[in-house]
Amino acid sequence: MAAISGMDGLNASAFTQFQAAELSNAHVDRLKDSLTSTGQDKDASDEELLNACKQFEAYFLEQIFKQMYKSVEAINGEDSDPQAGLVSFFRDSTFSDIAATSVETQSNGLARMLYESMKHTLNSVDPRTL
Repeated sequence: MAAISGMDGLNASAFTQFQAAELSNAHVDRLKDSLTSTGQDKDASDEELLNACKQFEAYFLEQIFKQMYKSVEAINGEDSDPQAGLVSFFRDSTFSDIAATSVETQSNGLARMLYESMKHTLNSVDPRTL
């Protein structure tokens, strides 16, 4: 009886490994399909990539704004008030809005550089080698 329960554990482990391998294979197949897509799908994925790069640039600018504000607080000697959570929320929201607007209106080019680099990298990957 002890040998049977040991086998059950072995079978469960093998089944889990099989499931993980199948999930990984499905992921690789989806990646291959997305890399080999052509026509309208490729244009849509290029647009999605550019949009993701713009979102990253906006996030990056937002973090810069927050750090700039923290440095001004440190210079002025302002202590953060625990009751100022609402003010902090609106300040962070404003930083986020300003960053998103600045990316759309006067981008510093970070999103475009990321997009070109990632597009070049994606185009140089041979999906058959995945």
